[in-house]
Amino acid sequence: MKKTEKFGMFGSLGLAALMFSTYIGLGYASGTQTVSFYLTKGSMGVFLAPVVLGIITFFWCWLTFEFNRVYRPRDYKEQFSMIYRNPVANKFFIFMKELTSFGQLFVVVSAMISGAATLMKNYLGIPMLVGTLLFAAAVIVMTMQGTSLVAKVSNVLTIVIIGIVIYITIIGIGPTWEGMKSFVEAGSQPEDYGFTKFYAWFVIINSVANFIAGMNASVPYCRENIHSRKDSIVAAAGNAILCTAATIACTMLFSAGMPAIAEEPLPMVYTLRELVGAGAWVQYLYFVIALAAMLSTGISIIYGMSERWSPVVGAKLLKNSKPAVVRIAVSDDHCLHADELLRYPESDPHRLSHPDEHCNAGGVYAALCYHSLPHPQGQEGWRVSRHAAGGAERIKLPPRISSYPYKRSGASFYITSKSSWGISASGPLLCGGRSRGGCSAGG
Repeated sequence: MKKTEKFGMFGSLGLAALMFSTYIGLGYASGTQTVSFYLTKGSMGVFLAPVVLGIITFFWCWLTFEFNRVYRPRDYKEQFSMIYRNPVANKFFIFMKELTSFGQLFVVVSAMISGAATLMKNYLGIPMLVGTLLFAAAVIVMTMQGTSLVAKVSNVLTIVIIGIVIYITIIGIGPTWEGMKSFVEAGSQPEDYGFTKFYAWFVIINSVANFIAGMNASVPYCRENIHSRKDSIVAAAGNAILCTAATIACTMLFSAGMPAIAEEPLPMVYTLRELVGAGAWVQYLYFVIALAAMLSTGISIIYGMSERWSPVVGAKLLKNSKPAVVRIAVSDDHCLHADELLRYPESDPHRLSHPDEHCNAGGVYAALCYHSLPHPQGQEGWRVSRHAAGGAERIKLPPRISSYPYKRSGASFYITSKSSWGISASGPLLCGGRSRGGCSAGG
C-alpha cells in the first residue's frame, strides 16, 4: 500500500510539474505577461489577482483531472466525445477544441521556436536557422517516447525554473520591497492605466488559460499516472500553488518599477539590472530561465498534440511503424507548420504576451470550464460482455450512467460509450455495442 501511495504521489507531482512547465513560457520568463495581465490593472494585480486565479485553477484542474481519471480518455478529442453526447454539440465542441488546440500549437510553439532561436543567436552566436533546428529537434526527441520521458523532462525543467525564480526572489525582494509596498499602499485602480474595472477583471479571469495551458497534455498523463481522487487533488493543488507563487514572486518584484516598467520589452532583465542592481551577468540568468521555459512549454504542447494524432497517423499512414517513429513524424510535422508562422509579425513573442491576444477566447474557456464537470449522461440498457478463462460475464449498466467502474476478481475496467477504452487485469479492453457487443483486447 505504501509503495502504491508513493507512486501515486510522484504521479501527482509530475502532473503538477507538467502543467506548471507549460505555464512558464516566454511571456513569463520575460516578464511581459505578468506586467500586461496584472500590474497594469492596479494594486490588486500584485496579490489579489494571482490568488483569485490560483483558486479558480485549483477547482478547474481538480474537476478535469478527476474526469480524466474516471473516464480515462486517451486524448483531448476522446475527452470531449465523452463530455458532449448530443451529436450536434459533440461535433461543434470537438471542432472548436481542435481549432483552439491547433491555434495554440501554431501560434505558441512558433513563438517558442522564434524566441529560442533569437536567444541562441544573441547569447551564443548561433545562426537563426541552426537555432531553430536545434530547438525543434530537442522538442521532437523529448516527446518521441511518450508520457514517461515527457514527465521526466518536465520535472527537471520545473526544478530548474523554480530554483531560478527562488534565487531571483531572494536577491530582489530586499531592494524592491519599499517600491512594492508603495505601489500596493497607493491603491492604484485600473482606471489609472486606461481600463475599466469590468475589463480589468475580464482580462485577469481570462488569463486562467495560461495557468491551465497544459490541459491537452494532462489527458494522456492522467490515464497512466493518476489513480485516485487524492492524486487529482494533489496534482491540482500543486499546479495552482506553483503558478500562483511564481506569479506573485514576479508581481512583487516588478511592481517596484511601475509604471515605467510597463514600457520595457524585458521587465525581468530591467528589474534585475535597474531595480536590484545585479549587474550584466543577469542576462545569462535570463537566458537560462527563458530557454528552459520555452523548451518546457514547447514540449508540453507538442506532446499533447502528438498523443492526439499519433494513433490516427499510425493507423492510416504508418501502419507498421513503431510508436516512437510515429510520434517523431507527427511532432516533426507540427514543428514544421509552426515554423511557417515565424515570417508573420503576429507570431512576435512579446505581442503574444499581451492580454488582447487571449481575451477573444474567454467565452469558449468559460463554457469549457462548466463542461469539464464529470456529470454522468448516458443511454439506458448498455451492455458489455467480458470473456474470461472461466466463461463470459455480461453486465448491464444502470440507467443514466455513462461511465461505470466495474471491479471483480482483481479486474477493473470502465464502460463509457459505444466505443471507448478501459483497463482490465490483462490490459486495455475496447468496449462497445449493446446486448451483442463485447470487449476485446485493444491497444
